[in-house]
Amino acid sequence: METTFNGYANWNDWNVALWLNNDEGLYNTLCHYAELAAYMTISRADALNGLLAALPQKTPDGGKFIAQSVKPLLDEQIAEHIKYS
Repeated sequence: METTFNGYANWNDWNVALWLNNDEGLYNTLCHYAELAAYMTISRADALNGLLAALPQKTPDGGKFIAQSVKPLLDEQIAEHIKYS
């Protein structure tokens, strides 16, 4: 029995990833906070809190931008910034 949704733990995590990775404005916001954390301008916790405050409450499809769904994507972007800096 399949226990994931397109490789994500649940529909909300998948939907949030879909929007953060494919909407230019949302992606730029994600990258902004990832860059601040990668270069230690702010902590990872502050980057997550700032990102959540900058995002709307929900995706256009109704997925909720919650810490559980957003943090893995932010961590991935931070790692990318560190890797290529």
